[in-house]
Amino acid sequence: MRAGVGPLIADLPPRELDALDRRWDRSRLRSAERRLRVGRLRAADRKTLLAGGVENVVETVAVAQLRRYLVAHQGFATRARKSRAAEVAATIGRLGCVQLDSISTVERAHRLTLASRIGRYPVGTVTRLLGTAKIFEYWAHEACLLPIEDYPLFKRRMEHLRDRHWWGRERKDRVTEAHVLEAIRERGALPSRAFEGKGPMPGEMWNWKPAKRALEHLFAAGEVAVAGRDGFQRLYDLPERVIPRRRTSSCACTRCAPWRAAAR
Repeated sequence: MRAGVGPLIADLPPRELDALDRRWDRSRLRSAERRLRVGRLRAADRKTLLAGGVENVVETVAVAQLRRYLVAHQGFATRARKSRAAEVAATIGRLGCVQLDSISTVERAHRLTLASRIGRYPVGTVTRLLGTAKIFEYWAHEACLLPIEDYPLFKRRMEHLRDRHWWGRERKDRVTEAHVLEAIRERGALPSRAFEGKGPMPGEMWNWKPAKRALEHLFAAGEVAVAGRDGFQRLYDLPERVIPRRRTSSCACTRCAPWRAAAR
């Protein structure tokens, strides 16, 4: 006997009781189908629909409702506020990556991305987070700020970019690379302006001098790391002085990387 059925129904013959059960199940199925059509599917309705042979149970939602959902999950701030370094690092971790860009019509792109979610934070916070290994900078879809926990996942890309830069430029000038590495080893973190030289294409946007090219190849290959920024210029340093050893020594093989991504 179904829970909650009164004594009069309980006295019905088994055949009539079975028929009543089937009608009740059909009625419940029709109600669930109606709620599915209008986008008000309840948790219990999904089991009812599947038990009734309804396949591909997909709940529909209104466009306005979906828009509100997507905007809410971006985590935008609802009021003016101030944040600290820990909140900046946590937000980068939640977003997965925050793109850097040199264009600054209103403010740097990464500051707009972060401030729209956590409010105003002190200038120099990103540099301090880079210098204390709370986050790191590398090539994701573009140059990005990334959670330090993901550093091992990018070692595969560093291996891939060992002989050729992100933009396809072949790595050739090992002499200049050795020179800038020696300078960094002796003097600490340095920007590209610490090295003399001129690029081969005056007036061009990517008119990099030899030392800048060398630094970018070393950075792409993971042989130097970004220890911070001076203004918007990268400060390059040896990875062992920037990235914790437990991150740099992690395996980068193709079998382990997907496992780490799934476990994160």
